[in-house]
Amino acid sequence: MSAARLARGLRRSLGTRVGAGRDRGAVTVEAALGIGAVVAVFLLVLSAMGVLLSQLRCTDAAVEAARLAARGDHDGARTAVNGLAPAGAELVLTVEDGLAIAEVTAPPGAGLLPEHWRSSRAAAALEPEAPEPEPPAPEVPVSGAPAPEDDDPGSDDPGSGGSGPGSGVPGGAAAEP
Repeated sequence: MSAARLARGLRRSLGTRVGAGRDRGAVTVEAALGIGAVVAVFLLVLSAMGVLLSQLRCTDAAVEAARLAARGDHDGARTAVNGLAPAGAELVLTVEDGLAIAEVTAPPGAGLLPEHWRSSRAAAALEPEAPEPEPPAPEVPVSGAPAPEDDDPGSDDPGSGGSGPGSGVPGGAAAEP
C-alpha cells in the first residue's frame, strides 16, 4: 500500500476531506447570526405592539372620561382613567363651548423603542341635565417628573393661575367655572 492511499484511508476514517478545513463551522455561525436576527426583530415587534397598546389605552381612557364628565360624573371619570389608562396617567378635564374635554397623559413605559409621553384627547357634548362642572383638581406630578410650575408668582394655589400643567387649562385659555 502506498503512502498516498494510506493517507486517503486515514482521512476517510477521520471524516475529513482535502480542503474542507476552511469551511468548518460556517453553518453554525450562519445559524447563530440568523437566530439572533430573528430574535431581535421579534423583540422590536413586541415593543412596537406595547407602544401601540398603551396609546390605545390612553385613547380609551380619554373617551370614557369625556363621556362621564359630560354627564357630570367627574369622580367616575377619574376612576375610569385609573382603571383604563397605563400606570401613572394623569387626567385634565375642561369645559369649553358646551364640550367636556378630557386629556389623558401617561409617562413613557419600559421598552426597546424610544417612547414619548403618550397623550390622547377626547370631547363629548355636555348633557342638558348634567350638573354644573366642578373646577379641575390640581394634578399630581408623576414620580420623577418635575413639579408643575405656577405662572402667577403671587398665588399659592397651583391650580389658580396661568396655563401650566397643573392649571387644567389647555393652551393658556381662561377657564370659567
